[in-house]
Amino acid sequence: MGNVKRLVKLIRAFLEGNTSMSHVSEIEGEFARLLDNNERFSDLQYALAMYQGESESHRYEFEHLRIECAWAIEELERETR
Repeated sequence: MGNVKRLVKLIRAFLEGNTSMSHVSEIEGEFARLLDNNERFSDLQYALAMYQGESESHRYEFEHLRIECAWAIEELERETR
């Protein structure tokens, strides 16, 4: 459970503005370690892999990742209650 809570904390930080590539890489690594085989999160895994930073040319990837992160937090928090 503690590891999932860490992942939720990392995802929340992204949603709160920490959109650096290094932070997203940290989320991706933690996600892969904990939930890589969980098909429910395959869209999040894809969005993490496609993310190239928050910029005008990559706006779609940023919005896609933001939406997937918000959904993942809801799912992960539901599971840890």
